[in-house]
Amino acid sequence: MRGYSLDLRERIVAAHEAGQRAAQVAAVFGVAEATVWRYLYAHRRGQSLAGRTSPGKPHLMKPEQHDLLRQQVEQHPDRTLQEHADLWFAQTGVRVSFKTMDRMLERLGVTRKKGRPRV
Repeated sequence: MRGYSLDLRERIVAAHEAGQRAAQVAAVFGVAEATVWRYLYAHRRGQSLAGRTSPGKPHLMKPEQHDLLRQQVEQHPDRTLQEHADLWFAQTGVRVSFKTMDRMLERLGVTRKKGRPRV
């Protein structure tokens, strides 16, 4: 779920400063009253009303490791996804599941076919 736009946040603060009560502002803009109070609190403290970014998880494979994974698949074309995940752990020290390995290969456009891999 995405946060509210900066424009909406500023209009909420402006409506309250124009004399409307927090409950009225919440009803007009379709937000929770707690949201109105949170924006007012930030505004009074001089903080930005802009939304914060979610830190998320770090990527399990750095861009400089793309070739390493491609080489692994070329050298071991008949290995299963779990075996590739185990090899990846042995080479990089990063443990991934077979499903994560599948997604990593898909993002690189590497297909695992019996015989030789198509990169």
